[in-house]
Amino acid sequence: MLKFENLRLGLRVRLSLYQGAGRYIIKRIDTEQRTVFIVPDQKAASSRNFCMQWASGDTLYKGN
Repeated sequence: MLKFENLRLGLRVRLSLYQGAGRYIIKRIDTEQRTVFIVPDQKAASSRNFCMQWASGDTLYKGN
């Protein structure tokens, strides 16, 4: 799991350790709420239905 303090714009992340979990890119960081706005990684989104969303910055995993 990534630490919120280490998150940065453009970082590729996942919401789960599940092997088939969607991969996203961080586009905005809200330090007050400790949340991030993520959009689907275009390479991974081609075969799945992902959407843009706000997610807790404390529950993200490295996306590779």
